[in-house]
Amino acid sequence: MSHLKPARGYLSSDPKPLPQAESRLKRQPRPLRMVKYVPTKRLQYFIPIKKFEFNYDHKIKKKLSKNEAIIQIDHVGLNGLDWKIKNGFDYSKETNVLDLNSETCLGTEFSGTIIELADNLDKDLQYEVGRKVMGVYYNVHNGTLESCIKVNLKSHLILPKPVEMSAELASGTMFNLLTVLQMFRNILNRELDTFRANNSNILIIGGSTGTSIMLLKYLNRLVNVKNVTIICSLDGAEMLKQIFFKEWEENNWNFINYYETSSTDELMDLIKTFGKYRYCFDFVGGEQYLSISNDLMKRNGYYISTVGNIESNYSVDVYPETYIESSSNGLLSLASNFWKFYYYRFQFDFTFNKELLLEANDLIQNQDYDNESKSLCCHIGKIFEWQHYEEAFRLLKSQKAKGKIIMKVELF
Repeated sequence: MSHLKPARGYLSSDPKPLPQAESRLKRQPRPLRMVKYVPTKRLQYFIPIKKFEFNYDHKIKKKLSKNEAIIQIDHVGLNGLDWKIKNGFDYSKETNVLDLNSETCLGTEFSGTIIELADNLDKDLQYEVGRKVMGVYYNVHNGTLESCIKVNLKSHLILPKPVEMSAELASGTMFNLLTVLQMFRNILNRELDTFRANNSNILIIGGSTGTSIMLLKYLNRLVNVKNVTIICSLDGAEMLKQIFFKEWEENNWNFINYYETSSTDELMDLIKTFGKYRYCFDFVGGEQYLSISNDLMKRNGYYISTVGNIESNYSVDVYPETYIESSSNGLLSLASNFWKFYYYRFQFDFTFNKELLLEANDLIQNQDYDNESKSLCCHIGKIFEWQHYEEAFRLLKSQKAKGKIIMKVELF
């Protein structure tokens, strides 16, 4: 062992290595890429098995053409027509062949908010992002039971939602209102003076349907309508008496229970007292009343049916049965040659019509929403959350809903 001491400042231990920066790959930052699609959640209906299922595969391109917009749906109004329109599958009139191996998204009516808007809009379109809208939408394979839809503001029937109207009311109003306006524009355009005279008998078959309620509100607003006979269920009659609590007593409104076997006899008794009907609006269908129509209708009267001579039954008339033509339609055409009145089979026209929309907009923007008997908005029967769709469609199929069925669509 050495007797020498280490010099000052000298360390006997080995020197520590200098720290080295860890060698690793680093990600180079770059600008964020723009999202090209709007993801959606939709309630899909599978035609072959007649079942619903939520689906997340449908994406909407954010690249918009002229006059296009993307609308975020908040509420949807359900209609019997949702079961009957020909979408979701391919149909060939030449071969009468249906392609059933496909699916669709149901729903034709909605309220919502514009979240994307095309840069190129026609000057007469006064819309902006964030605007609340309401409308009727028809597109093959697509429907309104989806979190977002892409529309063309010059192809689809869409209006700004009035501030005073709730989203629930807006989602169920347009289809029934436009149906009534189309009837008067296309069929009854020469009869307005007769309606204003308010001295003609009116018969409504299926009085508790959404279109019937809207028709009564429209006539009540037009002329405080009198001399109306309404055929419906007992529950439907009670609902109508609550909506039109003054009019039905003061203006000679008569109710007949549709399910009573003596309903035809009651109707004939009213005819003996008040005379035949100049106008009949049939929202139920069937041949029960068509078979005695010459006894019901005045000469040159108007019999308007939204369903024809086949009785409407939503529990049966589901894809694709409703698009197989009935053999009795030929008999109906033959019988019409012997009628003394005008018979019309009305079908809703989804074609864009600027004048029709302007008329509807003027009616809904300028009205008293506190007066339900004259306020041109739907009467809500029940509101369902989106996840309770089975219960909602079960009620729609039962045809026992008293008022419009509204489905609340969750934000996605």
